Amino acid sequence: MTEVLESIQQSWNDKLNNNKKIAKILKAVQGENAVYPDVEELSYEIGQELANTYKEYFPQLLKDGYMPEDIAREILESTLKSDYDIVSDAAVDVQTVLNTKAGIGLNAVRPEYDIDRVEGLIKYLIENEYLNIELSFLESVVNYSQHTVDQSISDNAEFHKNAGFQPIIVRKLVGGACEFCKQRAGTWDYSDDMSNFVFERHLNCKCTIQYIPSKQKIVLIRNYKKGKKKKQ
Repeated sequence: MTEVLESIQQSWNDKLNNNKKIAKILKAVQGENAVYPDVEELSYEIGQELANTYKEYFPQLLKDGYMPEDIAREILESTLKSDYDIVSDAAVDVQTVLNTKAGIGLNAVRPEYDIDRVEGLIKYLIENEYLNIELSFLESVVNYSQHTVDQSISDNAEFHKNAGFQPIIVRKLVGGACEFCKQRAGTWDYSDDMSNFVFERHLNCKCTIQYIPSKQKIVLIRNYKKGKKKKQ
């Protein structure tokens, strides 16, 4: 099994290294003008290449149409952690740039590794006949990669809020917007329960979520209410 995992890792690495779009985005992420939409685009591309690798290898690993749990766990725990490491490193780089530009002397917060999502993907994979869920599973892998960026925004905004600043979150529509995304688009005051609304994504969602830090202190606390945006 170790040989299979190594083959998957190598194939994924080759895809990442040969992806010209990723190379271009990495330059932007590592530059002095880096912003969260850059790392969001990066997370999408990295997640998509991982999904492409799964699609290439998984059909030959099935037993009676299902993915054995030991195989699923070994592959997903390793590769999804690698995805998290790459994306979270980029998110920290971006947040560091943003903090410096805002004159905020705080270190960037690394987004939390969401083990519950990993376990959820493993469970979804092993409990269903693979070919029946292949598309939704692979889209969920990309969504997992995007979630790391959203978590970075949420964690850093909460950190700044606790330090006395007034975080503002901006979610913008990309492409043909569905009603789900339209309800969540706009400018919002950060609040602890935003993960249940503003940070939600459906599969294949490319909306951008951005946080631009500011040294502005909280002077008027606006309570976040689901569905009620900050006044423009």
